Amino acid sequence: MSTFPPIFTAPPAPHAEAPSPAPGLLIVDRRPGEYAALVAELGTDLRVETATTGHLAVVQLRLATGGDAGPLPDLVLIDLDLPGIRGLDLLRLIRHTPEMRHLQTVMVAAADDPELRFRCAQEGATACLERPRDAAAAARLARFLRRLMLRPRGAAMASA
Repeated sequence: MSTFPPIFTAPPAPHAEAPSPAPGLLIVDRRPGEYAALVAELGTDLRVETATTGHLAVVQLRLATGGDAGPLPDLVLIDLDLPGIRGLDLLRLIRHTPEMRHLQTVMVAAADDPELRFRCAQEGATACLERPRDAAAAARLARFLRRLMLRPRGAAMASA
């Protein structure tokens, strides 16, 4: 009767920490194509996703909180004038959902309106800005968003 030598296997390799995902941005706007200049300015080292309605944004965010759709974004850019779930309603939902309340939220309005900025601040938005109308404004917004996404959570932010 032949005997086979025991099979030895190498010890398992120590678990290397998975690389942290690139910072992420979710753009919630019925016209996400208008942000092409902004996305180009942000560069390729960021995860950028879009949702054209508040309902789609809710689905994406809920899937991410359940771990079914990758990590949550670091920042959500929300058009205030969304169809269906309005921008402020989406902001309230984010702020009242424990798994999402830490997300940074930048609200985008068609025009600069101090009362609207105040309402956004009351609801917990990180910032409320006017929609960029040209390449220079998109570049400024991109720099601001990049600083927001790359700063440690809870750190104070100087104004744009």
